[in-house]
Amino acid sequence: MDKYCIVDVETTGANRQGQKITEIAIIITDGVRIIEEFSTLINPERRIPIRITYLTGITNEMAATAPKFYEVAKKIIELSEGCIFVAHNVFFDYQFLQREFSELGYVFRRKLFCTVKNARRAFPGLPSYSLKNLTKHFNIELRNHHRALSDTKAAYELFLKIQTQIDEPLYQQKATPAKLEEKIYENLPEDTGVYYLYDEQGELLYIGKSTNIKNRIKSHFRLDLKRKKDIELKGQIAHIDFKIYPHDLVAKIMESMEVKKFRPPFNVALKRTRYRYEVKLTIDHNGHYYFHHQATQGGAIASKSKRHSERIINGLMERAFSDKNHLIWKKTLPKTDYNKRLKKVYDYYFYPEEDFTRKIDLSSYPIFFHVTEGKLASITYQDKELKIKEDPDIKKIFIGYFAK
Repeated sequence: MDKYCIVDVETTGANRQGQKITEIAIIITDGVRIIEEFSTLINPERRIPIRITYLTGITNEMAATAPKFYEVAKKIIELSEGCIFVAHNVFFDYQFLQREFSELGYVFRRKLFCTVKNARRAFPGLPSYSLKNLTKHFNIELRNHHRALSDTKAAYELFLKIQTQIDEPLYQQKATPAKLEEKIYENLPEDTGVYYLYDEQGELLYIGKSTNIKNRIKSHFRLDLKRKKDIELKGQIAHIDFKIYPHDLVAKIMESMEVKKFRPPFNVALKRTRYRYEVKLTIDHNGHYYFHHQATQGGAIASKSKRHSERIINGLMERAFSDKNHLIWKKTLPKTDYNKRLKKVYDYYFYPEEDFTRKIDLSSYPIFFHVTEGKLASITYQDKELKIKEDPDIKKIFIGYFAK
């Protein structure tokens, strides 16, 4: 008969580097009865933020006299040895324990059972699968939410209900988000294309691209995510869609265009569409070329801000001279050579003519990129035509590929 350890941890904050466990509770069960219970506060050896104290009720004074994690680590290993690790949104608790053990030089690995994922399979169609709402729905006692033992006891009762409803529970060894069905991930292609991540309500969260969609999406599920936005995104993913394209350049262009069209909340850089400034090449009174920032008038290198213009100018100068000491080159190079270098890197950002076509030959068919009236207008391959709405980002992607 299988043994299970039902686990809940309280922490100093979101699941990222530097955050620590403040409390842990474990219930050992054979799926029928409770065999053993264990709970303790843990001294996180760092301050507990006020907002966390407000949520959990655990204060710095309470934690100060509690054992440190290394003092209870052996007990946790002994209790969970040979058990299936069960928790509500299991990877939150599991990742924290893995990180704490990693700092002690120990690799903590257990087979996983998520009560969120399995509740979705056992009781489909409920409006919410949070622990608080599930306990209300099933009249499970949750006397002190966000304290480890109370949450663990509630998760145990939920676990028993799930066990009576499904013959083949879903066990995990991959960090698939709690709201995402495993089969959705398993059926993803390993092809080049653009992918779309959605939440439970069908709201688009994020658009990305890759030469291997399945592998790239897997990176969104990593156990060692550190940025708050990455962790938040992972927690909300419930559905995935994708479009296959024949080449990475096509995928890059379509990703850029789709992000600006739909403006998903977790895409930051690509969805910025305002180009109010530009970098222009001008000649000074001594006959030297120089780059400068100005409000957009069209016909120069588009920029989103003064700071963006400064980065463009620094990049142009470094590309022209392979050196950050630009003034030395201005003083030592003949004026014609100096100007020629600046003109060359500036012209890189512009098309050679108003109307032309570029081609990429694949093994089975070619891809054509059509520039019309000075803008990339369409991409054609086989019997498909993709209409392109060019902006400075797409232009940079396109020019950059063929300038290699």
